[in-house]
Order: sequence, then C-alpha cells, then structure tokens
Amino acid sequence: ASDAYRKRITQEADYSSKHLGAIHQDLSAVACFFEGSWSAVTKRLSEDDQVWMLNEAAYALRAVGRIAESIEPMQVVVRRANQRKQRRKNPGAAAQALSNLSELELNLGNVDSAIRAAREAVSLADQSGDDEERRSKRTTLGDALQHGDLIDEARQNFEEAESIGSRPLQGVMAAQLFDLSLRGAERVAWNTFMGSDPTEKEAALEACNAVSDWCDENEAGNLETQPILDRALIQLSHARAMFYRLVITESRTRGQVATLQALARESLVALRRAGYADELARGLITNAWISDFMGDREYRENCLDEALELAERGPMPLALVDVDLHRSRLVRDPVLLRIAGDKI
Repeated sequence: ASDAYRKRITQEADYSSKHLGAIHQDLSAVACFFEGSWSAVTKRLSEDDQVWMLNEAAYALRAVGRIAESIEPMQVVVRRANQRKQRRKNPGAAAQALSNLSELELNLGNVDSAIRAAREAVSLADQSGDDEERRSKRTTLGDALQHGDLIDEARQNFEEAESIGSRPLQGVMAAQLFDLSLRGAERVAWNTFMGSDPTEKEAALEACNAVSDWCDENEAGNLETQPILDRALIQLSHARAMFYRLVITESRTRGQVATLQALARESLVALRRAGYADELARGLITNAWISDFMGDREYRENCLDEALELAERGPMPLALVDVDLHRSRLVRDPVLLRIAGDKI
C-alpha cells in the first residue's frame, strides 16, 4: 500500500502536492497508515517506509497549518534518521529530516533551534554528496539565519548555494534569497510609508530592480513548468519588489498600480492553490499592505483577519507578530504597536 501511495499518487517527486496543490488530499491518504496518534505509524511497513511515512505526515501537517500536530511525527523522524546506522546509510534523508525540522521550528518562532537544525542539515547534505541537497540545505540555513538577524552569514550561505551546480537558484530557494535581498528595501519602504525620509534609498531601489529583472526573465520563460508553490512565491517576490519601489520613489501611475494589484492578487490565488498555510499567511499580509497603499481598507482588513486566523490555528507565532505589526502600522495605532513589541 505504501508503494502504491508513493509511486502512483505522489509519483516519487511529490507531484500531487507540488504540481496539483493536493496537500490536504495527500494528508488524508497518509492518515490511513497511522494507528491513533501521528507518531504511531503502522508496523506493517518496513523501517525505511515508516520513517518516510512519518516525514510525509509531519510535512503535510505543517503545510496545511496544523503546526502543533506536526511536532510529534517530526520528532520521531529526526530521532530515527539521526541514529548512527541510519546516518551512515542515508545522510541525505537525515539532512532532509533536519531541514524540515528547521522550517517547523521557524514556524513556531524558535529561531535559534531552527538555525541549529539547519546547520546540522548542511553538514549531512555535504556528506551525501548530492548537489541539490547541498544547495537546498544552505538556502534553508540562510533563511533561518536571516530570521535570526545574522545577515552576513545568511548571505554567505546563499552565495555558497549559488556556487554549487550549474543552474541558478529557482523556485522556493530563489524566493528565500529574494527575502534576504529585499530585507533592506522593506525597511526603507516602511520608513517612507510612515512619513520619514530614510537613507539607503539607492541601495533599496537597486535590490528591487534586481529582483524584478530576475522575475521578468523567469516569468516569461520556465516559470510555468515549476511547482505551484514555486510559481506563487516568485510572483509574491515580484509583487513585493514592485511595491517597495513604488513606495520608495513616491510616484505611481495608473498602469503601475493596476499591474501591481494584478500581480499581488495572482500570487494569492496561486498560494491558495498550493495549500501551504504559512506561505499563504505571508501572502495575505503583503496583500494587506498593498491594499492599504491603494486605499482599499476593507480588503486590507479581510487579508489581515484571514492571516490572523491561520496564524492562531497553527500556531505560528512569527506570523501572529507580523499581523499585529502590519495592523498597528497601517491603522497608526500605538497601543497595537506596543502589543506587537511585547510579543516579539
């Protein structure tokens, strides 16, 4: 049964979830292999298949926003994958388990734990000798490091990831790099939006232009062949770069506004199809700010309310803080801003 699920439904490369957005359906199929709790995988599977099925369950639970439920199977996966015999046999699998753990810890707001798990994942990926594993684990570490405000080390890991193999970073890995690239531009955009006159505008605009140029080239090329989540995150990165540039330059035409609004809404549609709750929450928060910029206060509140619901359900503490920060800034409420500061 597990072979049928792996080969015919997921098609070995997570086709159902990545290309069809069928993560909820995948989770329903995976549940058939568990007896009670999410750590009690059926003993009728081989040891390797048990670990694989536990990882599938943990990943799918996190993706659909059931963060608290994903902790138990993820802990079992990491414990089994980290056994000395299993590490020697398949360091790539152990690296993937630790990478998934890092992303889970980040969802939970445990940034230091996310960084530790990602560092270990990089080490194991290097032992595996698989270039794709080595690239992806470095971008996972870079993403965790930038959340921990360790920007130089984050940038170093992305540069190392780009130097491995012959292809540039694509999809989720590229979007993680863009998060780092647009970090300063977002800060300058907020300062401008709130009425101050920030420095570093030139560097911020250069970053926005670089991301926009990359997205223009790839959206016209191979983006349509990539998984739904990859496409959605690239569209969201493109919308963010375009938006920050409009805010910083304090100039906008009707055509620019229409293009931005269409791109932002398209990214949200794609994120809904992809089914990843944490990424949907980020997309909703971005769309809330863009909507406020365009004067659509009702849509802004709808986006923030939905993001809040997703963050509370997880729970996803970082997303909760992000919602509070955006709402307090957009409505100019110092009390809400203090509450967000206390949560941080």
